[in-house]
Amino acid sequence: MITKAAQTTRDVRRPSREQDHVRPYADTWLKSRNHELATAARDASIMRNHVLARWRDLPLGKIDHAAVQAWITDLGKRLSPATVIECHRLLPGVMKSAVRDRLIGANPCEGVRLPKRRRQDDDDRIITREQFTRAPPPRSRPVSRGRRLGGRRRPTVG
Repeated sequence: MITKAAQTTRDVRRPSREQDHVRPYADTWLKSRNHELATAARDASIMRNHVLARWRDLPLGKIDHAAVQAWITDLGKRLSPATVIECHRLLPGVMKSAVRDRLIGANPCEGVRLPKRRRQDDDDRIITREQFTRAPPPRSRPVSRGRRLGGRRRPTVG
């Protein structure tokens, strides 16, 4: 049965499936994606350790925007911005799929503010020539025998 409010906002959900929990739906969504093995392993790890650790037992219809924003803010206090962004990439994918499958009316992850990615090198110091000459030399790796010989094997006498 579709309510009057749902008819006016074109919110056509399947009421019987709105109570589906995040974990089984996310597992199905993750398995249906077509990615390289390394990407799939990374996404499965992030899903298991961060996304499902928070949302596994909740019905899809009970997740709201404020709860997602609070989760992202909490993750930002514990994890790097890049990891938080990866977590946010996965949860909205699950929720967008749930919207397409008409399990929920809207994606609660839309409009969530994410932390800014840090620059790779945040050390903007400029050192003087004296500081450079006093600095210890960089660690060098031992050169393998093959490189000492120009990459060629030595003929064996035998």
